Amino acid sequence: MTLKKIFLTLGLIWLSMQFAQGQSLDSLSLRNVDSNMVSMKSFAEKKALVLVFTGNHCVYSKKYEDRLIRIAKEFMVKDIGFCLVNSNDPELSQDDRWSLMRDRAKEKEYPCPYLYDSNGMLAKLMGATKNPEVFVLRRVEKQWEVLYSGKIDDNPLIEDKVQRQFLVEELARVVNGDFAPVATEPAVGCNIKMKSDRLKSGFNQIAKGALTSHGVSAPFAKHLPLG
Repeated sequence: MTLKKIFLTLGLIWLSMQFAQGQSLDSLSLRNVDSNMVSMKSFAEKKALVLVFTGNHCVYSKKYEDRLIRIAKEFMVKDIGFCLVNSNDPELSQDDRWSLMRDRAKEKEYPCPYLYDSNGMLAKLMGATKNPEVFVLRRVEKQWEVLYSGKIDDNPLIEDKVQRQFLVEELARVVNGDFAPVATEPAVGCNIKMKSDRLKSGFNQIAKGALTSHGVSAPFAKHLPLG
């Protein structure tokens, strides 16, 4: 078994564990930029559902924006569900406020929902860490199966230099009836700025302040678990 297949298998096992713990895609509904709530379960009858974790602030997301719009338009008419998802905490990235998400979607005429994952629940469930990062899912017997996850193509910054279009290749297979999972291609981009990161940062500041106020010397303080 190749290393990529091992990572894919581990990823599928991890996702199954999350579902077993009661966290299910079917239970999630996220606010779209048109103010309507969009349920993941509403895509259950599609051939596949594409989730793209992205955001307004990230240069990689901006580089991929036009590409994603074209891909969405091409495959939504072929019974593929498509959602852009913003899991960034606006307290850490003000460009990712819901009002600016709405403005961006209107300006670029997004053909698909642009969803606000306000507490990062969907990103945590999927294990998403990057903007952009894609997941191609298929619903089988009331469960969601990951067919592909990772990068969109092999050149985020220069579209003309792209040689492999991983997302397009996978969706073409799905449209043609091939639902075999393929190896993950690790995503490249900006880190998703999670609310948990803000809370952790605040805790670290409090902890460091407490250390200072109680006179703990630097040689000991540097070994404490402050993050």
